Amino acid sequence: METLKVLNDFSYQILFGVYKREEKSRLQGGLLLDQIIKNLSNAAEPDSKQKVKMIVYSAHDTTIVALQEALNVSNGLQPPYASCHLIELYQEENGAFSVEMFCRNDTNVSEPYPVSLPRCSQSCPLQDFVNLTREVIPQDRKKECQIKTTHTGNLCWEKQIHVFTVECFNTLQQ
Repeated sequence: METLKVLNDFSYQILFGVYKREEKSRLQGGLLLDQIIKNLSNAAEPDSKQKVKMIVYSAHDTTIVALQEALNVSNGLQPPYASCHLIELYQEENGAFSVEMFCRNDTNVSEPYPVSLPRCSQSCPLQDFVNLTREVIPQDRKKECQIKTTHTGNLCWEKQIHVFTVECFNTLQQ
């Protein structure tokens, strides 16, 4: 059984991380990350009319890995059932906004563990978060995916969110 687990984890590394990692990150997890960043940015606007405190996406394990690869925080392993990737927006005392991420991939642990975006602290300023992830946000999805007609056999994912694991986006104002 251990051999199958190793092979399964290896398949995730091949699917997302080995060949053309940046392109795959942009065309797979970058679409979801783009939507999350738009939600974060909208919530941080000074005159934001967004009163939403929490947005929850329910997703398959592959969507979690795609998002984590786009964020460059994936461990290359299949997330277990009931995994959760949390992205939280905080307003600091000085009015600035910061983003914190956490991952829970073990139901035996009471608290999710902190995850940091490479080249940023655990409490990453929102603008730094946006700038550091800019390269994995597709600018023209149809052109990058070479979509001419309805086609499903390519690297691009429509914004498909499926029930399996949960990716959470939590907007908390202090």
